[in-house]
Amino acid sequence: MSEAKPRKSLLPPFAHLDGEWSLQPANDEALVLPRVGHSAVAVGEWILLVGGVQPTQASREREVSCIHRTGKWWHRLQCAGNAPTGRSWHTATVVSGGRVLVFGGSNGRKLFDDLHQLQLTLGEADEPPVGARWSHPTTTGDKPRSRMGHTAACMPGDRLWSFGGFTKASASKGYALELYELDVSSMEWRLLQPEQADSEEPPIVGRLGASSFVHRETFLVFGGSINGRAVNELLALSSTRLAASAASPTSRASPSSAADAASTISRVQAAGRAAVTPRHSAAAARSPCGRYAFIHGGCECDKELGLNRTLGDLLQLNLQTYTWAVLTPAKGSIVPGLRFKHSFLAVDAHARTSTLALALARTSTLALALALALALALALALPLALALALAPSPTPKPRPRWPTPRAARS
Repeated sequence: MSEAKPRKSLLPPFAHLDGEWSLQPANDEALVLPRVGHSAVAVGEWILLVGGVQPTQASREREVSCIHRTGKWWHRLQCAGNAPTGRSWHTATVVSGGRVLVFGGSNGRKLFDDLHQLQLTLGEADEPPVGARWSHPTTTGDKPRSRMGHTAACMPGDRLWSFGGFTKASASKGYALELYELDVSSMEWRLLQPEQADSEEPPIVGRLGASSFVHRETFLVFGGSINGRAVNELLALSSTRLAASAASPTSRASPSSAADAASTISRVQAAGRAAVTPRHSAAAARSPCGRYAFIHGGCECDKELGLNRTLGDLLQLNLQTYTWAVLTPAKGSIVPGLRFKHSFLAVDAHARTSTLALALARTSTLALALALALALALALALPLALALALAPSPTPKPRPRWPTPRAARS
């Protein structure tokens, strides 16, 4: 067996949420470049950073960086094949077979509608992936229009759902309400047309910069920006076919049954919503235990009021009671700070439970250069955020108590 190459320490800040925030120290701050609008996904023991843009150079990244879930080591992945054009505000989604699907995004001049696949070959134990190859799958069906700022997730049955985003469609002023489904096995796109369940309520409209996570067979979408105004709506999208496949996982829907499946969209009337600040480009993840979802940061904006404020709060959504709570950090604890358009991932921490890792932008208090980069990001017509990766500390420690929720008034 060949001798393992020495690993380099990863650029801070790296933090994990395991009852309280903590930072992972780093020895060299020049190892990972700052970037905006990247996507981060967890594959095995590693977190992959895909794409993004260096704010000081306005160049989109084509490289894929690999960060160990502990936040202690980094590795630049050598990918075979033709890498996609550098982009930001795209989605990267993990599907079966160690594959990552990258869809859409923008290079600052145009919007993309292409789909790219990164096939990974995982190494042993804590070793980085030993192989990676880019390919461009041929798709059929109702191919989505080019877009950016959409949100995507892998649903039960190995089907990718993509919702919303900004397109060049004049009918919706660019803000899409479309829900697309990609059958990963056949690479066939299908435009779902969900009916609004609460028909007596105001119509649900398109948005960009929403965050999402999957709970059982439901695709939950939070927040976003509509015509320059942030919202705090929580939407639930579901399909009768997903419910049927969950009841009988071994059965596979025929094309005719898939076409006949009904999909719905509705507002979730979660308790405590009045305490939740409207925002777009927040980071969201479901906890490993599956009982909670967490929302961090984001940007509160209202074009008519001239409001544009970066947030740094941490919200908890109880998925059993659908109740919001604002988590208050322990006195004197180190928190990630104000940031938006960053990543929030649930990782398998083995001995730990309910551990969440974030890939976050640096705040202006950390370095003057990154303060300038953040100012540049805020000045963009479509706001983005600086992002780097952070992850849980590798050193086991006694499990602290969760931050005390501040009671949220309905």
